Amino acid sequence: RKFPPIDLGVPTLDQVFRDKGLRYCVRMLKGSPDQTEIEFLRSNSKEFDVFFYFDHILDSMGHRAGGETGKLRAEIEMLDRFLKEAWKILGAEGGCEIVLFSDHGMTKVERTFDLFRALKDFTLGKDYLVFLDSSFGRFWFPDPQKRELIFNQLKDAPGRFLTREEREEYGLLFKDDRYGQEIMIADEGVVFHPNYISPSFFRTRNYPDRGTHGFWPEFPSSYGIFAYRGACWKPDDSREILAVDVYKIVCHILDEAFGK
Repeated sequence: RKFPPIDLGVPTLDQVFRDKGLRYCVRMLKGSPDQTEIEFLRSNSKEFDVFFYFDHILDSMGHRAGGETGKLRAEIEMLDRFLKEAWKILGAEGGCEIVLFSDHGMTKVERTFDLFRALKDFTLGKDYLVFLDSSFGRFWFPDPQKRELIFNQLKDAPGRFLTREEREEYGLLFKDDRYGQEIMIADEGVVFHPNYISPSFFRTRNYPDRGTHGFWPEFPSSYGIFAYRGACWKPDDSREILAVDVYKIVCHILDEAFGK
């Protein structure tokens, strides 16, 4: 419950806040911000320079309801009301900058695929090892001779193994194989079930979530959101904002707002 939750080994925004001597408040919300949160903001608006909110409600509701925004209308409208009120409270004199961003989108679950059943002719732990989550599988091969046989067995699966070039492009080509010797990614809308992080591992139960994420970043449903209101940052164009851009943009806003 602290920010950041783990030691990432890279520059983080809380360190930027501290380096600039800014008073900052981190709010980990259990649901979309309601009137209570608006009152907290109003009561503490003079106590802090930066408010950092983490709201997981769109993620948790997206898993349950699916990726369509219409099914998340109530949560989106609550977030919209909070941001409008925050602007009134903090930006009445033109001194407010708001950045809204997510780390991923939400994909509607169209079907499931039982990878363990597809590999029933092979012995897990002897012929292969796999850590399987909803849309991503990391493979190891204790018996290297089984690698191509397993590749062939999965050639018609609704997914594919990443090429060396793709792993390098997306930062997955590590010096060791702790992250996996091979990586398989599911097709858009397909979920591996059972998997090790599913709400239900058992085949006797249907996969419970109607939406999930972790697919190929270039699938349309994988796109997150980025929205900004303020005066300190002027985008050059309407280009897509990469996840790695958020840190740089926030740093730029802080430099302009509080001095470098």
